[in-house]
Amino acid sequence: MRKLGYFFLFAGFFWIVGQQIGISLKTAMRPVVLKQYAELSESEVYSAEQVRRHIAATAAEIFEVMPLVVTPGMLMLAGGIFLGRSGRVRSTSLEKQPKQELQ
Repeated sequence: MRKLGYFFLFAGFFWIVGQQIGISLKTAMRPVVLKQYAELSESEVYSAEQVRRHIAATAAEIFEVMPLVVTPGMLMLAGGIFLGRSGRVRSTSLEKQPKQELQ
């Protein structure tokens, strides 16, 4: 049970690390932000509603690009629960020693 717990914990952790490395290698958010920025005009004045819609559109596109971390997070949670439920391996070397009486 402990080996399975450690496996889940490390698998989830390295899954998230892999996703973050992939994001930084692709620079995933940069094209989204540049595309949204290109849609704006410097000479035009925007209403509050137009700004809200533009911010919402940018956030929605970034959400589509960003990886979902729920699955590896749940895997890590399961690993932690398995480790917590299995208890620790205790050394029995003290129990095997004969008791000495004090004189």
